[in-house]
Amino acid sequence: AQKKQHFKREKGLAGCLLIKDDNDRLAEWVAYHVTTLPMTHLIVAVDPAAVQDPMDVLGKYVEAGILQVELWPSETHCPGCQMLKGPKHRLYNHNTRQFIFANKCIKRHKEWGNTWVTIIDTDEYLVFNRYMDESKWSEEKRKTGVRFRQNRTRFVRGEIIRSDCKAETLLDESVAKRTSRKSLPPTGTSITAMEFIAMHAEEIPFLSPCVTFPRLFFSSIEPDDATLMKHVPENFVKDARNFTTNRFRHHAIKGEHDLNLYGKVIMDASRIYLNFTINIIHRPSKEECNIADPCLDKALFRVHHYQSTYESYSSRKGSWRNAQKFDQGKDVDMGADDDIRPWLQLFVQKFGPSKSADLVDGVGDVKRAFASVTSFN
Repeated sequence: AQKKQHFKREKGLAGCLLIKDDNDRLAEWVAYHVTTLPMTHLIVAVDPAAVQDPMDVLGKYVEAGILQVELWPSETHCPGCQMLKGPKHRLYNHNTRQFIFANKCIKRHKEWGNTWVTIIDTDEYLVFNRYMDESKWSEEKRKTGVRFRQNRTRFVRGEIIRSDCKAETLLDESVAKRTSRKSLPPTGTSITAMEFIAMHAEEIPFLSPCVTFPRLFFSSIEPDDATLMKHVPENFVKDARNFTTNRFRHHAIKGEHDLNLYGKVIMDASRIYLNFTINIIHRPSKEECNIADPCLDKALFRVHHYQSTYESYSSRKGSWRNAQKFDQGKDVDMGADDDIRPWLQLFVQKFGPSKSADLVDGVGDVKRAFASVTSFN
C-alpha cells in the first residue's frame, strides 16, 4: 500500500465556521486558509437542514495532519434552540444559531490554548490589505474618479478615505506604535498571516484582543482566458475557472460601506474573558471590539467577500438568497484586484502537485457536492 503523506502542522490561526451545504466552496476556502494563515484548528457547526457532510472535504486535511477539526452537529452547538417557523424567520434563525455557535466556539478555542481565531464564512477570505500599485491605480481611476470628485470624497489609490469610519480596535492610539501597511508582504509569499502578526504583536492593532477588518465585495464578472490563467499552476489549468478567488477580480469601491457592508473580526481567545456573550457577529464583544465599520486606509487585513456564480450562490435550499439580490451585485465593477490570486501557486509549492490536486478534488463543482447525499444531521 502507498504510504500516506503526513505534514508537520505549523503554528497558526484557528477558525469558527458555520456551514450549510457549502462543500463546493469549502474545498477552496480551507485550501486557501491552511496555506496563507495558516489555519491549524477549525471548529465547524453544521446547519440542522444540511445534507452535505463537510468532512468529505476536511477529512483529507485531518488525515494528512494539516488541520485539526472538531465537528459540531446542530444538537451540539445549539441544543434546544427555539427557532421561529416560516420563511420570513430564516435569517433571524440563522443569526441566532450564529451567535450561539460563535460564543461557544471562541470559548472552546480558549480551552484548547489557541490564540487568534477567525470568524468568517465560506465565501470570505482573509487577505493582506496592501496598497494598490501606482500603475494599476492609473488604469482603474477613470471608473471611479468622476463620482468622487462630485461628492468631494477623498479618493487615493483606488480607496475612499472616509471621515465617518471607525478604528479597528478600542485602543488609544497613543499607547503603542501602529504597524504600517507599507510593511505588508504580498499574498503568496513565504510570510504567513500568523508570522506577520507575531512580528508585530506589541503594536497596534494586534495589541488588542479583537481586531476588525473591512470587507470587499467581489462581483460575478467573468475574466478573459488570458487573465484567468495568469497565476494558475500547471496542474490546475483545467480547473482554473472552478477557483472563485482566481476567477472573480472585479469589486465594489474599496472603503465604501455600500455592498461591502460591515467588517469581520479576528479575536485572541487567550485574552477574551469566558463570560463574554456574542450579540452581533460583526462585533462579537462590545468590551473588546470596536464598531464593525473599520477604516480601510489603516487596516492591515481585509476580507474578500465573493458572490461567485448564481449556481453556487443559490444552491443552498431554504436560503433567503434570491435572483433579485444576486443581480444587484453581479455586474459591479469599480476596480479589479489580483492580490489574492498567487496563493494557488504557494499551495502547490507547499503540498506538491499530486497532494494539492487531491485536497481540492471537486472544488467549485456544485452538482458533485450535492450528488449521493441524503441528510447529514
